Amino acid sequence: MMEREIAHFKNESAQKSAQQFMELRNKVRNERDNSKEIWLDIKTVVILTGDPRRTIQDRCKKKCYKTRKVKKVGGTAYQIALSSLPPEAQVVWVNQNPEKARTLPEYIRNRLSSQAQWEITRLMSPKESVGLEMFIKENLKKRLATKIKAIQKALSCPAGTKKSEWIRQVASEFGISHKTLYRDLKIYREKGLAGLVNPREKKGLVAWDKEAIEFMQGVYLKAVRECGQVSKRRAYQAVIAWE
Repeated sequence: MMEREIAHFKNESAQKSAQQFMELRNKVRNERDNSKEIWLDIKTVVILTGDPRRTIQDRCKKKCYKTRKVKKVGGTAYQIALSSLPPEAQVVWVNQNPEKARTLPEYIRNRLSSQAQWEITRLMSPKESVGLEMFIKENLKKRLATKIKAIQKALSCPAGTKKSEWIRQVASEFGISHKTLYRDLKIYREKGLAGLVNPREKKGLVAWDKEAIEFMQGVYLKAVRECGQVSKRRAYQAVIAWE
């Protein structure tokens, strides 16, 4: 009888130990998983979604979002994972937090919707537009300044000098081929300064770094899986980089 009780006790202890181990393992996994999320309070989610606070709270209770409870003065409160919000709400968050969005680790970024990842790609890609807020890479600024000087001089052909000879002379002075100068003159006449800043409207490859290519591929494939919302051409344009 005693041996049977001892065996039962050992078996029961083993089961409890196994259960405790499983609970501890699940807790560690949850904590590790939670560390890969951006957690938002209900007030922030209300702003991002435009939905009433009560609606957000009801969705938390119904587990429509990925949530966790945190302690606060007077009790506990819900926090909601950004990745579980609708895509448009994620995009709003990215635009409201551009600096933070740019520096998100890849393991967090990959959890977001394709739309949010697309917006982050846009923020991270070099700007190639002309307007009141023109931000161009430093090397591009120098090249653009040289182009403009060459064009201005080429357009000021002295009287009595053949245009073709003048073009060749100016091109040689600025260390470029006469064909390049002719091309730049054509672009400038047709599209102005904006055309010189962003001349690549036709299809063709430009220099990409490895990270840009891999990021574009990830965004594109994720979008295709979700519902094909991003074309290859748009994904290419999002990470296009100047040589």
